[in-house]
Amino acid sequence: MRFAIVAVMVSGCVLIRPPTTEERPRWRITANDLLDDDCLIAHALIRKSGKQGIGMALQLRSRQDCIFTTTSAALVFPDGSSLPLATPPPVELHGRSQLYAWLQLGFDNNQVWNRGRNTAVLTFAYTVGSKTGTWQIGMHQQ
Repeated sequence: MRFAIVAVMVSGCVLIRPPTTEERPRWRITANDLLDDDCLIAHALIRKSGKQGIGMALQLRSRQDCIFTTTSAALVFPDGSSLPLATPPPVELHGRSQLYAWLQLGFDNNQVWNRGRNTAVLTFAYTVGSKTGTWQIGMHQQ
């Protein structure tokens, strides 16, 4: 009798494995990951994606002395709503140099996922050299 009770209790326990990295939801860049403006060439790379936001690396290459300043940043959704993001500090490049800038783009990604808002454009307003512009990076979370 004891064995039958234990067998019934154990039969309801199903062991499952945690999802692999590829199976977890994460943001991926879908369009416009390169910026070429004035004295700077930039390449955006998503390095981390989680419940608290996105970690992005910017590969920055300069043609001459150059300062890249982000004046505003936002995650813009197809319905027109947006999440403002903290702006990183200016990056100064000397001569023909290359460096990686780490951007910590914090927001409640768990809420974004739960609401099904999985397509967005990461929009940066910036100044580089003597020019101002907008960099819009298409992204999808799956």
